[in-house]
Amino acid sequence: MKGVLVLQSWAEEARVERIEKDWGVQPGDLRGRVELAEWLLYATRRILAEDEELSSMSSNAHRTLVEAIDEIHRRVRYGCKADLLGLVALRGVGRARARQMVDLLGVSNAADVAALTERDMQKLSDLRGWSPRLVDGLVATAGRAVRRGSG
Repeated sequence: MKGVLVLQSWAEEARVERIEKDWGVQPGDLRGRVELAEWLLYATRRILAEDEELSSMSSNAHRTLVEAIDEIHRRVRYGCKADLLGLVALRGVGRARARQMVDLLGVSNAADVAALTERDMQKLSDLRGWSPRLVDGLVATAGRAVRRGSG
C-alpha cells in the first residue's frame, strides 16, 4: 500500500523532499517505484491491445480504458497532474516549469506556448531558473511540435 501512496503523491506533484519525509523513502526508491509502475502500466496497455477477450469489449469502453491507462502512465512518468500533460511532453519542460507556466500564464499545451507574446516570454524569463534563451528555445520547440501536429 505504501508504494501506491508514494506514487499517488508523486503524480499529485508533491515535492520529492516531502515524499521522502512523509513516506520514508530515498530518492532511488522513488525512481525505482516510478520505473516499475511505468513498466506495469505499459504492460497493462499491451494486454488491453492484444487480449482477445478484452479487445471484444464495446469499442467505447475499451477506448475509455486505454485512454485512462495512458493518462495514468504519463502522470506517473512525469509526476504531475493531468492539466500539465500537454506541457511536460515538450523537451526541457518538467513538472515544476510546467506548473509555473500554467500558474503564471494559463497555458496548457504546445500551441499556447508557441503563441506566447513578448510580454509573456519576459514574465517567464524573469522567474528564477528561467532565462531569455531558455524561453526562446521553448517557444521554438513548441512551434515545431505544433507544426508536426503533436501540440
